[in-house]
Amino acid sequence: MYLIPVNEKMLHPIAMLAEQIHTFSLGDNAVNILHTGDEIEDLSLSFHKMTVNINQQAETLARQERNEAITYYKLLATQTDPHFIYNTMNIINILARQGNFNEIIQVNTALTRVLRERLNTQNIVFEKIDKEIAALKQYQTIMDYRYHHQVTFEYDIDPSVLQLVIPKNILQPLAENSYYHGLTREDGSISGTIGLVIYEMNNEVIIELSDDGSGISPETLSEIKVSLQSPSQIVSEETTAHIGLENIYRRVQYLYHDNFSMDIQSTPGYGTTVSLSLPSIPPDSTSEKKR
Repeated sequence: MYLIPVNEKMLHPIAMLAEQIHTFSLGDNAVNILHTGDEIEDLSLSFHKMTVNINQQAETLARQERNEAITYYKLLATQTDPHFIYNTMNIINILARQGNFNEIIQVNTALTRVLRERLNTQNIVFEKIDKEIAALKQYQTIMDYRYHHQVTFEYDIDPSVLQLVIPKNILQPLAENSYYHGLTREDGSISGTIGLVIYEMNNEVIIELSDDGSGISPETLSEIKVSLQSPSQIVSEETTAHIGLENIYRRVQYLYHDNFSMDIQSTPGYGTTVSLSLPSIPPDSTSEKKR
């Protein structure tokens, strides 16, 4: 008769410890220590220490993976930099030959601001849409001087999206693709309109950049879409010229995996539209990616 209370007193903490062990998952808070004054307490203390150690190791591994992921993303993000700088230096060269020294100063100032934003990618992967638009307008300044304001750039941005974040430096490569491959003719002349539309729908940020340029042939467009899905696919020289689109696709895919879409629509003689659909993300949701 007297053994029953003793057994229940022993079985209860054992059952509690067993339940703790059974329900513990990686990332949970360390389990509480059962203060029983016997071997069960020793076992509970050991399990507590083990959960603390497991979580510390998991956090270390997660931090290393985040750092490696960001490093890889930075490599992707900087692939277009040499091409952009080369083109801008050509612009300054042309202005110098024309003796337009005031314009050289303004282009150089815009270039400095753009590069400052590019270098900031070392510390940040995502950026607010309003800041990305500001950086794009600096790039537009450079192109206005290069092409003597022959290209009209129109913005239709829903004010409600300005504080949402998108991957840093994806708007400018989209615009650059339109300038150099959509609106530039074979003789090097350029004219036309580029339009940027950004809005939110169904918890997604929709980015649409269009031009009314020469468009893309169905064959080349098909090759471009294949190259996005299979980067090792051998494509034509004309398709390779659109490397900026592939770079954007790689970066967005790396950040969002399958939780995004990118589409290209084009009609020869009428222009091209590139559309991106990305998850809506407020700025405070990406703090852990800003390392």
